[in-house]
Amino acid sequence: MINTKICRAQTVEILHCCMKRGVYIRIHLNEPLNLQSLDPTWVDGMYVVDTIEGGFFRFNLFNIVNITGILGTKAVTSMFAYFRKEEALQCLDRIFTGVKEEYESLLADIV
Repeated sequence: MINTKICRAQTVEILHCCMKRGVYIRIHLNEPLNLQSLDPTWVDGMYVVDTIEGGFFRFNLFNIVNITGILGTKAVTSMFAYFRKEEALQCLDRIFTGVKEEYESLLADIV
């Protein structure tokens, strides 16, 4: 059975947020993302480059959220449409526990 809760989100940074260009956030994790533990039914278009010097990955989660990152690091960047924000945060929260809570608390601090 594949673990649906892959990592815990420690902090979330809002990099960009507007209705025209969408939402870009950086999610800092408690441990590096293990791509093999992702449920293949949730992931579409996985692209991974892994070399001796390092590597990176990009995939689409539930056809709603794009996720990119550097292999072995404890952070990923996520991009999604502003009008699908609630749906996207729920998708992210399914594998990165605490993303939605961190995002909402960050917005509350801003407002």
